[in-house]
Amino acid sequence: MPDRGKVIRGLEVCVSRDPGKYTCYKCPYETAGNDCEIKLSEDALALLKEQDEERKRLISWMGKFCAHVDTDFQPMQDEENTRFFCEKMRTQFGWEVSGDA
Repeated sequence: MPDRGKVIRGLEVCVSRDPGKYTCYKCPYETAGNDCEIKLSEDALALLKEQDEERKRLISWMGKFCAHVDTDFQPMQDEENTRFFCEKMRTQFGWEVSGDA
């Protein structure tokens, strides 16, 4: 699992660079002969995918165990409730969960 703090620091260094000035030595991914942007991009992508999986897990859990939320205590089936929570998280928090939760 990538180090979240390292990824954030690497991105901060990359986006704060002045055009034409080399400041990559401040990047935690910079090593001699290494393309730091590639490893940083791989780690950032892995963190985003991990976040998506965690969202799916949370929505699935809510669909199974929070059947009474906003339904006036009229439980729904797990699949229906999971769709309900996918939409609820999208509208309230802007979560876009890819695939089935």
